[in-house]
Amino acid sequence: MDALTRDQAAVKVLEHAAPMFSGIDDIVIIDPYVLEDEAAWVFPYNSKRFLDTGDINFALMSNNPVLVCKRTGELHTYPGALSAEDMLQAFSAGQGRATWFLR
Repeated sequence: MDALTRDQAAVKVLEHAAPMFSGIDDIVIIDPYVLEDEAAWVFPYNSKRFLDTGDINFALMSNNPVLVCKRTGELHTYPGALSAEDMLQAFSAGQGRATWFLR
């Protein structure tokens, strides 16, 4: 697979998240919090309505950030106890096998 652009990776994350949150059509990437290193991006996401209003009733639950490998486009998620920074560090250190591989 050719290397992905950031925008292509974001689309993959949204396509992954959509079926998990049936009936919510405004899932968005939280751009200011996207992290990147040479190997991957980590994309946090939530509902646009929550981000616009701050009303917890519109927040998505169990929506851990998704890591996208720049080289392969594979999606990975990590346990919620890890920060996005820790996700990048673990993946870049070759510990990607400890993640939950999504695609």
